Amino acid sequence: MQALPLRSPEHPHTALVVSGFIFLGPQILLLPLMIIQAVFLLILAILGFGASGVVGGSPAARYQSLCYGGNTPASSLFAILQSIGMKYHTVTLSNWVLATIRLLAGLLFVYVALGMTLWW
Repeated sequence: MQALPLRSPEHPHTALVVSGFIFLGPQILLLPLMIIQAVFLLILAILGFGASGVVGGSPAARYQSLCYGGNTPASSLFAILQSIGMKYHTVTLSNWVLATIRLLAGLLFVYVALGMTLWW
């Protein structure tokens, strides 16, 4: 029985594309929207809408203090931005098996990409 080679110089592009799609998953199709979301969440964090609420001393805290005091209306834009900052601050993977598969595919992706540019 012959062992499979660790790398396939005949088809490195195929290995690169397949492992890249497994690593990135269906999110690769949503990449432009994910970039927009990341920028929006970064802006919220800079303004002071953090994972545990409004960050003390931030522009959001000053605005809340000046405009609302201790009574922020639940339907206000400020309350909506605060809710978004608290709920959508991280990207998580809920299934450890799928996360492991994606991690291994990502390592294969890097290995093949480096092999195509440096070694082959």
